[in-house]
Amino acid sequence: MENRPNPGVSKKPTAQVVDSAIVLLDDRGDIIQWDGAAERIFGWRADEMIGRSIRAIVPDEHVEDDDELRRRALGGETVAVNTFRRHRNDAVLPMALTITRLPARDSTNTTVMIVATLRTDVEARHDASHRLAAIVASSDDAIISKDLNGIVMTWNDSAERIFGYTAAEMIGTSIRRIIPDDRQAEEDTTLATIRRGDKVDHFETIRRRKNGELVPISLTVSPIRAEDGSVVGASKIARDITLIKLAEAERFRLLEDTANLTEMLNEVGAAVASDLDRTVVVQRVTDTATELTTAEFGAFVYNVQNKAGESYTLYTISGAVLEASPKSPLPRNTDVFEATFKGTGTVRSADITKDPRYGHKPPFYGRLPQHVPVRSYLAVPVKTRSGEVVGGLFFVHHEIGRFTAQHERLAVGIASWASVALENARLYKTVQEANQLKDDFLASLSHELRTPLNAIVGYARLLRSGLLDREKHDKAIETIERNAKSLTQIVEDVLDVSRIISGKMQLNIQPVDVSDIVRSAVEAVAPVADAKDVRVETILDPAAAPVWADPDRLQQVLWNLTSNAVKFSHHGGKVQVRVDRSDSNLVIVVSDAGIGISPEFMPHIFERFRQADAGLTRERGGLGLGLAIARELIEMQGGTIDASSAGLGHGATFRVTLPVKPHAAA
Repeated sequence: MENRPNPGVSKKPTAQVVDSAIVLLDDRGDIIQWDGAAERIFGWRADEMIGRSIRAIVPDEHVEDDDELRRRALGGETVAVNTFRRHRNDAVLPMALTITRLPARDSTNTTVMIVATLRTDVEARHDASHRLAAIVASSDDAIISKDLNGIVMTWNDSAERIFGYTAAEMIGTSIRRIIPDDRQAEEDTTLATIRRGDKVDHFETIRRRKNGELVPISLTVSPIRAEDGSVVGASKIARDITLIKLAEAERFRLLEDTANLTEMLNEVGAAVASDLDRTVVVQRVTDTATELTTAEFGAFVYNVQNKAGESYTLYTISGAVLEASPKSPLPRNTDVFEATFKGTGTVRSADITKDPRYGHKPPFYGRLPQHVPVRSYLAVPVKTRSGEVVGGLFFVHHEIGRFTAQHERLAVGIASWASVALENARLYKTVQEANQLKDDFLASLSHELRTPLNAIVGYARLLRSGLLDREKHDKAIETIERNAKSLTQIVEDVLDVSRIISGKMQLNIQPVDVSDIVRSAVEAVAPVADAKDVRVETILDPAAAPVWADPDRLQQVLWNLTSNAVKFSHHGGKVQVRVDRSDSNLVIVVSDAGIGISPEFMPHIFERFRQADAGLTRERGGLGLGLAIARELIEMQGGTIDASSAGLGHGATFRVTLPVKPHAAA
């Protein structure tokens, strides 16, 4: 006879069943055995469950926990846990589970056995009661229960800590004991609200401690109901908000105290935002800050290195004789400046001469004769948003104890404005440079396109006219082809830059014989080299091993380097291309004795659109893209490229390093 579930089962369908279900799962969590006890407890027949995931009886909120339990069992651990599972009619059942891994039936399958026992209501309620008691005992808030007459029934440890009364002193007495006389009406209102079945939520009020002190609290009161739903008492949660109130009072004090400070800082902000010239901005900051701090002398010291290697230099000053300052040597870089230039904090001293970090070396003992006397001292680092120290604001006065905490806050605020202003000035300069680069590039592009186009159009017209003899006809075709290739190269360079920027550049990495690539590149530039009488010498290491690279892109790079070397060589000059093995790398060196690279331009040599002789009047063509593309392509192939030059007139050397292909396994 079939064991069918009773369709009229209640919401607690099997609370009386005490036998244990045994369920077997495969390693994926699918059911492979479902015994009679499982049918009785969960209401599902075996033919309905075998093949289904065990998750069919796991409540949604316990799915992740169930997965973790099975993972632990599969790892060899026997897991015992109290949890919940779902009945066929969606009732949630309290369960005691033991989960363990059975010995594998074969080499591929692992079986998990679950022994599931339905816990009785009494057990579940007992556990819940213990959990609730633990929560109440460990809470930082006072948790109190009382009847509808306000008589205290429970009083936890935090209530004793906050109000000073022990549980023995309070249980059985009225809660009004801790309510000040002028707030007794609050209890009447609270009890009336609770009797209606409503809740009092986050009510801020005052209560009295046992020692008479008043304590601000945030009070939440909820009704306690009997099984029939009637209200029989109230649960109160009281949170001590003394620290919150003190923080609010301090906040209001600071707001009031800094109202004028904010106004003054806004004035500084308006001043520094009105100009993007760094020199003008820093001078305005220095002048304004010196005035607001009442300093006799103020300075902005910019954090750069001078010839002596010291990491500061006088940049702008205020409040001193400006004519004398440029002639004055810098003060010695003593330890007193370290906190400012390292950005570790603000320094405010009533008398800096008493500071052990202050200069004590003769003959000037920290102050030059032409400098103002220094006693009060205030110094604030100026930092970028990333935390980099870009300088410091310094203020001094001959009187002791001149600078106050408010002066310090002013200086810190002004330093923030100075940082923003300097960053804006830097960004403005960057945008100007970018715009100039764009204009130069567009002008170069226009020029580079116009030259071959003019040749193509001119010779095309001559060909159309039929006036050219055979020799000139062939020369015209050759010229058109050469200039078409030049246009194609320009377009390819621009497209390569676009692919690199958008991340769409694709490489075909494979073992490559660099010697073959070098020979092809040299052959490609031979006509131009012959025209300039430039000798191209190749030195190839016979022990050079293959490298991992894209042969076409590597040839593009070497062609660019050798063609540049020829282009920038003098008539009758020499270009050398050398390939050497260096440990696990192959090094390709392209050098010339041509016009060289200036030290000023060297840091920008691999930047896009950069040309040392930018402008339409330059002697040599190009868009300033070749070296930028070369760097990107080499780095994408796991290599590096760098350049060096002794300066203008001393040639240039470009070095490409690529990883050697490892030996195949024997």
